[in-house]
Amino acid sequence: MSKPSMKTYPKIGLTKCPTCGYTVDSATQAHGEEGMPSDGTVSVCLNCGGLGIYLADLTLRPINDEETQEVMRDWEAWSTIEKAQGYIRARGRFR
Repeated sequence: MSKPSMKTYPKIGLTKCPTCGYTVDSATQAHGEEGMPSDGTVSVCLNCGGLGIYLADLTLRPINDEETQEVMRDWEAWSTIEKAQGYIRARGRFR
């Protein structure tokens, strides 16, 4: 199995994680089609591992239960999210 390609998109503007308030200024695409985050893209906070959803203006809002269930139905996406959350939580928060 090949390693997934991950592309980082710096300078997306400043927004805050809806879970912990950590300032987000870039995004890394880890699953799905390559491209800048857009309205509805799922985000995993690098500080706390919390999930958020990008809005059209690239700010983040909390993910709701229905959206979480939808992402969980995509096994590959959910597996990637769980791995990322595991690494982040094992490392601990930046602050």
